[in-house]
Amino acid sequence: MIPPSSARGSLPAARKYFLPQLIASAETMQKAMEHLEPRLRDARAGRKRKGPILLATVQGDIHDIGKNIVALMLRNHGFQVVDLGRTWPGEGIARAIRRHKPPVVGSHALMTTTMVRMPGQ
Repeated sequence: MIPPSSARGSLPAARKYFLPQLIASAETMQKAMEHLEPRLRDARAGRKRKGPILLATVQGDIHDIGKNIVALMLRNHGFQVVDLGRTWPGEGIARAIRRHKPPVVGSHALMTTTMVRMPGQ
């Protein structure tokens, strides 16, 4: 049974409702990232750093696969990445922008869990 749309974002966050394929993909990608990061770090040693680029997954989202892939690729190309992690509220992201003064900010969201929080047009 699929819960009503108003509950879809809160149930996964409360670990009461899961999208099994999403959870399995996130866990697999996390293991791949742990494997790749040290190898890429060695490959980019000595390169001039660019950035910073600020990345965050928005509040209410339950995964950060896309953000992690982007962060890994940016780091591999010499960018300093400030990765705030998951479920960041807008004000928290704004504070990090004021602190780090990045020229680029990327926010990540899986629309099915965060769309219900967006105001209607």
